[in-house]
Amino acid sequence: MARAAIVMVPALAIAAALNFYRTAEEKRLRYHAARESQYIAAGPERFRGVNAIVPAEAEVGYLSDLATSNSDGELWFDGAQYALAPRLVVPYESVQRKDWILGNFSKPVDLAQIERENHLKLVRDFGSGVVLFRGGKW
Repeated sequence: MARAAIVMVPALAIAAALNFYRTAEEKRLRYHAARESQYIAAGPERFRGVNAIVPAEAEVGYLSDLATSNSDGELWFDGAQYALAPRLVVPYESVQRKDWILGNFSKPVDLAQIERENHLKLVRDFGSGVVLFRGGKW
């Protein structure tokens, strides 16, 4: 009986830990999916002004203070791509022509500094962190 208890206690502890981690992961995934749906749904309204200015066939460079390598940055980038379709939205570093550059910022930034550092000209600040720039010769 003591041997059975010695085996059962660690087994139950391991099972409880696995159940805890499985439950936590399921909650994290549900939270992320809900947040993603909420942000994607808000995109068309958030980028309505950009859609009104940028031609549908344009390639749009994407600048943000959130790196697309983390989950929040990836979510913001995906939301912009969805809202601006059929325009092709690509990371700023990858854009071939810098005619149109979308700024999508999570906090206030120094727009003049961004213009200087990237050789851009501000077209319009739509508020809420959405900014449109032109690049190239202006």
